[in-house]
Amino acid sequence: TADQAAAEQAVYGIQTALKLLKNEPVENLKDGVIDTPVELITKK
Repeated sequence: TADQAAAEQAVYGIQTALKLLKNEPVENLKDGVIDTPVELITKK
């Protein structure tokens, strides 16, 4: 299973939108996609 941390993605989206509105640079933005962390969860 991949945990995509939906709550964190929402925060990234809001922060990115605010930066774009202010014409500030956006970190982790590549080809219109924001790089967000994903955690792989495996059974032990």
